[in-house]
Amino acid sequence: AFGNQDVHFLQPRIFSNVVMAPFFAWLGVGNFQGRLASVFVGALAVVGIYLLARKVGGPIFAAVCALLLIFDNLFFVVTRTIRPEIYVTAISIWALYFILGGENSFWKLFTGGVLLGISLYTHPNSFLVLIAVFIAALSQVKIKQYGEILFPMILGVILGFLPYAYYVWDQDGANQFRDFWLQIQHRAEMLKD
Repeated sequence: AFGNQDVHFLQPRIFSNVVMAPFFAWLGVGNFQGRLASVFVGALAVVGIYLLARKVGGPIFAAVCALLLIFDNLFFVVTRTIRPEIYVTAISIWALYFILGGENSFWKLFTGGVLLGISLYTHPNSFLVLIAVFIAALSQVKIKQYGEILFPMILGVILGFLPYAYYVWDQDGANQFRDFWLQIQHRAEMLKD
């Protein structure tokens, strides 16, 4: 139920709830447990940025990049709050890691695409990340290679997004997705009992 109504939560921020669920199951429900899940995902983001920067510029460059990320004020805040921004950050870093090094590997590009598809139901800003990662990936290759790069990425995005699309279809399809659009527009008060 959503807001004491028989309506499910349909906004594209479900992934953070899935990640927090094991922490709540193991340690109980509370602010500390939710923040601990965010800190865990933030640590994954730091490891991802280190590996990504190591690909680009070596171990010293990677260490500096990881330290800059750790000491970034916004990163510090989102890593220690129960908000979905850290989830889209970590997923995007790992997607970029797989995609930028995967121009010769279908599976690396596909994995990066799946991560981008998952990020689409992590936070609404992930759509902008999706566009930025596609531009970054395409800027690394010649125009004649675009098809080889785009096909596995787009396939991965579609397959990564399918669980959320099915969830929304299953929960709100019979209602012509009215509740979904009202929640996306932050007009949940218009949901009828």
